[in-house]
Amino acid sequence: MNKTSPCKPQNTFAFARIATLWLASFLIPVASSTAAHPLQTWQLRVAGSQGYSLSEAAYGAGRWVAAGGSNILVSINASNWTALTAPGQQLHCVARAGNLFVVAGKAMTPNTLPPIYVSGDGVNWNSTQTIVRGSTNGIYAGDFNGIWRVLVGENGAVLTSAAAAGFWEGRHNGPLPEVDLHGVCHGGPQSRFFAVGKGGYIGSTGDGSRWQRHESNTAKDLFSVACGNGRFVAVGDKTILYSDDGSTWRSAETVANAVLKGIKYEAGVFVAVGEMGTILFSADGIRWTFSSTGVDSTFSAICHSGRTFLLGGQDGAILQSAPIIGFNCAPRRRAEQVPSGLRGKWQVDFTAEYGRTYQVEATTDFKRWTLVHRLMGSNDVEGVVDLSNPDQLERFYRLAVE
Repeated sequence: MNKTSPCKPQNTFAFARIATLWLASFLIPVASSTAAHPLQTWQLRVAGSQGYSLSEAAYGAGRWVAAGGSNILVSINASNWTALTAPGQQLHCVARAGNLFVVAGKAMTPNTLPPIYVSGDGVNWNSTQTIVRGSTNGIYAGDFNGIWRVLVGENGAVLTSAAAAGFWEGRHNGPLPEVDLHGVCHGGPQSRFFAVGKGGYIGSTGDGSRWQRHESNTAKDLFSVACGNGRFVAVGDKTILYSDDGSTWRSAETVANAVLKGIKYEAGVFVAVGEMGTILFSADGIRWTFSSTGVDSTFSAICHSGRTFLLGGQDGAILQSAPIIGFNCAPRRRAEQVPSGLRGKWQVDFTAEYGRTYQVEATTDFKRWTLVHRLMGSNDVEGVVDLSNPDQLERFYRLAVE
């Protein structure tokens, strides 16, 4: 067995490359290719027979990264995967924090700090991060708002790290001791973090240290939360909640009688996954559409590459969607409350993945296309103002991904 990427956490061990797994023979469609929406078409990349389940996934630096059991899985094409193993660890969390992947979980040795690994490329990992005043509670989820990295977990565990810091600090005055926190995201005008957990708990913070609890109006467990299009959406035990301000939460339409384990907002759409192969998608987080795949595995891991969604779940099953890129095909006029040079101009909005290069092009006749703007994605909704279009009343736009 070849050893790669040495790690030296509290219990010294090395990641081991255990296999290059699951060839492209699993590239079989599990939903009709004639479906109107890309999220009605999924391909089974890996069959659910791997002996462990995937908890979370992320994409960056041209690679998919997923974690589950004691394994970190890496792929450049979602079909062929390489597994690195971390003996004695139970890995739950995968997050993309700027230009880094962060993987965390729970040490299986009693009274041992939770494992935290970081990598720039998803291949070479280190665990040299120091945890200050941390507890031995496991970590379930994490997110990054450009300034702070926040990890949350069992019994109200909260760990934070500044963007440029090489250590993590435990926050003992977390939102609510004894409450497991299963999911976290950031959003809103102040880019606050929102965590959800056991018994319907919802709390928010600016930096991970001072938390405010919000009434969810449910006692059901919540497992994941996402923010997009100006709205927060949390999912859990046969429950979908939404909020426009993070304070007042309401129940959304539920079209599946299943426990929902994960949710993400990318490409202009919320995607929620859960038990019995449940996949739901929604543009607004209120009205949901069911996607049938014929795969009955429980899914909890979900991420987006800038082109496709990837789901991971029970026994290592992996699904990939048809390509979907968030793009507002109805450009809008800039409001008057902007600098005079931008007033009345058309603005095109789209979701851009961190590190990818995008071109917005325009035409009036569908024959000649003019470059409007070229930019690098930043994992956010980008707004491109067309300064070259002062007078045309009719103009068409397209988005190209390099």
